[in-house]
Amino acid sequence: SDSIHWNRPMYSIGYRHMMRWFAILIWPYLHNLGYTHVMRLDDDSYIHSQIKYNLFEYMRDNHKVYGFRQPVIEDAVGVGWDDMVDKVLDVNKDATTQELVDEFKKDRRISFYNNFFIADISFFIRPPAS
Repeated sequence: SDSIHWNRPMYSIGYRHMMRWFAILIWPYLHNLGYTHVMRLDDDSYIHSQIKYNLFEYMRDNHKVYGFRQPVIEDAVGVGWDDMVDKVLDVNKDATTQELVDEFKKDRRISFYNNFFIADISFFIRPPAS
C-alpha cells in the first residue's frame, strides 16, 4: 500500500507539516491574500551571485509557472504523481527541456529538490496541479 511510503519515522511531524504546507496549503492561502507569485529559499540556503533581473518579471514574460534548483531521485513519490506530471508536461510543452522530460519518463522517481523554487500561484490552484 502507498501508506507505507508516507509512514516514515525518520520524518518528524514538524517536517511533514512543512511538506504539507509547501505541497498543498500555500497555494490557496497566498492566492486568497492576492499574491500572484511566490519564491521559497530555505534559511540554510544561499544565493552566491547577484541576480541582475527581476525573477517574477522573467516568469511572467516567458510564460513560466515553476522554477526550481535541480531534479532529484526520490524513493517515496506518492500515488498519482506520475500521472499529474505527465498531464502538466503534455499541457505545457515548453515547461522544461526535452532532456528532463525524457529522464522523467525513464525514471519515475524523479522529484524536485525544492529548497529554492519560484512559482506562479494560479497554476497550482487549478487542475491538474490542485
